[in-house]
Amino acid sequence: MVTFEGYERRIDTLRPVLAKYGFDGFEACEDFTKEHGVDVRGIVQGIQPIAFENAVWAYTLGAAIALKKGVKSAAEAAECIGEGLQAFCIPGSVADQRKVGLGHGNLGAMLLSDESKCFAFLAGHESFAAAGVGRFEELVKNEWRVETCFEGDRWYNLRRWAKSVDDVNVAIHGAKISAEGEYQLDNVVETLKFPSLWAPIPYTDIRRCSNLVQNEGWETWR
Repeated sequence: MVTFEGYERRIDTLRPVLAKYGFDGFEACEDFTKEHGVDVRGIVQGIQPIAFENAVWAYTLGAAIALKKGVKSAAEAAECIGEGLQAFCIPGSVADQRKVGLGHGNLGAMLLSDESKCFAFLAGHESFAAAGVGRFEELVKNEWRVETCFEGDRWYNLRRWAKSVDDVNVAIHGAKISAEGEYQLDNVVETLKFPSLWAPIPYTDIRRCSNLVQNEGWETWR
């Protein structure tokens, strides 16, 4: 009989997942993966020799789900493995509430997907990955804003992330403080009016090389 850490607290959540994919137990999952040439235990313990048994069986369940679904890409397999990891989260735990298992799977899928434009791992933020690419990108952008505060990168990041010039042509607010110590934060000090998201090629470079074409929006710039 298969046993692992926290078996009694996990098994009631695990049984429905096993049944959903037609497995009558973890031995069946292991046999199924080995029939397809996948030695999950060997892979897990090859990476982390002191891995807990529940980690071995969580990945075994996830791999069995991926094979059962017949997925064809590494990104899809990562999502399935996340489903197996989530099933092993103890009901009511922080990991369960934050969908950490699904987050790990989704994060792996993002990193493995050809379509993904986000290649970053923020330890401890798997719950945001579980919410999807959009929420994860928000987290990355905010982390960058905090970590590079006052370092002169903010404008370049905004321009790089913007979808149109309207995203950067916004009102700049500053604090207005009175002699009495009262202050307002909605004081508009400048409204940006950039013609495009591109920076202009310096005019001196344009003059040096007649084949250079000025960036969009700056054709009349001198």
